[in-house]
Amino acid sequence: MNPHPYYRYIQDPGHGWIEVPRAELNTLGIAHRVSLYSYQFGEWVYLEEDCDAGAWIKARAAQGSPVGQDELLEEHTDTDSLIREFERYRPSPNLRAQTAARIAAALGGVI
Repeated sequence: MNPHPYYRYIQDPGHGWIEVPRAELNTLGIAHRVSLYSYQFGEWVYLEEDCDAGAWIKARAAQGSPVGQDELLEEHTDTDSLIREFERYRPSPNLRAQTAARIAAALGGVI
């Protein structure tokens, strides 16, 4: 896996999210585990900080690419984030790709 060079950790007064490419969630095999508390916009998924971001961090570590503090670019706003207006997360409708990603993740990235 070739992780993104950095990830935005976006926080507003009430919550926070980590912006992750949807393709990375598929590659890690965790796209099906992301909750409805996360959001999506285009090819980006905004993982809520309480559970989904933690699952992503654990999956990265399990794949041998732990998330370093230098990879998180923090952004703060004093008002509600625009992320709250995005569509709630749902996995990609391409079930074949999701299934292949889960199998690849279970086999250590080799299928």
